[in-house]
Amino acid sequence: MTAITKLGICAAALLLGLAAHAQIPSTGALLVATGALSDPNFSESVVLLIRHNSNGTIGVVINRPTWVEPAQLLPELQDTHGDAGRVFFGGPVAPTRTVLLVREPPPDDVDNVPVLDGVYVSSSAEFLFDSDVDIANESRLRIYAGHAAWAPGQLAAEIAEGSWSVVTGSSDLVFSRDPLRLWRDMESSNSGLIAGLAHGPR
Repeated sequence: MTAITKLGICAAALLLGLAAHAQIPSTGALLVATGALSDPNFSESVVLLIRHNSNGTIGVVINRPTWVEPAQLLPELQDTHGDAGRVFFGGPVAPTRTVLLVREPPPDDVDNVPVLDGVYVSSSAEFLFDSDVDIANESRLRIYAGHAAWAPGQLAAEIAEGSWSVVTGSSDLVFSRDPLRLWRDMESSNSGLIAGLAHGPR
């Protein structure tokens, strides 16, 4: 076995190890739906995990904008914000309740730790009235109707079945400028990595 072959095997083993580690879900990670996922609620979806612990998992679908305006979901916003912004579909659970993702808000506006670097989550609509953040500025604030939820062990089983790929989250991905393309771009990137690992070094 040549030194180059040994190096290639070691590199492939390292990448496989990293890929396996990446399949462990955690708060702040992203789930990317695969073709094996049969649930139509999550077909071609990207989900940010906002809580993952022994009690279960909660997340929001981040790549499904709607034509619904925030004031249609929260009529009290009409007087202060008018017809501004849009609501994202966050998931099939509690579809009339809002989840807010805020990117780098003013320090006085949040009292919790970020779900990932620079991204905070809130379920309180009061934030929309008390904050200086523009609700139509999707680079800093996104409003979701509903969320996704998994019972303890359920998400791990779905990942083991191949329904989801787990990817490290980032604020740039969560606040993607083109959310409708996000799943396609991430799915292509994951497929390329897996194909490269399968074929090995050339």
